[in-house]
Amino acid sequence: MTFDEILVPVDGSEASLSAARHARALAEAFGGRVTLVHVVPNAAYLVGDAIIVPPLLLNELDENGKVVMEKARAVFQGFSGELAEETLHGDPGAAVSALAKERGCTLVIMGRRGLGGLAGLLLGSVSNYVLHNTACPTLIVKETGFAGV
Repeated sequence: MTFDEILVPVDGSEASLSAARHARALAEAFGGRVTLVHVVPNAAYLVGDAIIVPPLLLNELDENGKVVMEKARAVFQGFSGELAEETLHGDPGAAVSALAKERGCTLVIMGRRGLGGLAGLLLGSVSNYVLHNTACPTLIVKETGFAGV
């Protein structure tokens, strides 16, 4: 099996940066392409029968996404392989799984827990969703412990 199309969901957490470092090492070893993806979560509120997305909140989430991608991109400074980036909006687990299928990914590497709350204490809700709903292998990494890049 080759790891020529690696998808790395990033949310700014140390776990996602550790996943990016693992992805870099594998991509360099196998000559793979890495795609960093940040999913801006849904920010809609139900008010009566209407769904409202506060523009200021959406702008803040988009700006935060740019910072998240800058941190992840820094892991790949000097990387000689191909690096792509995607910023999506929606449910993070579903968006990551759909992108992995769309791109024909051969591996998803992600942190065990991201910035989520109580629902993700043992295995993050997003990583749990991706693990069970993505056809390609999924590598779940811990926050620390990578001695590579």
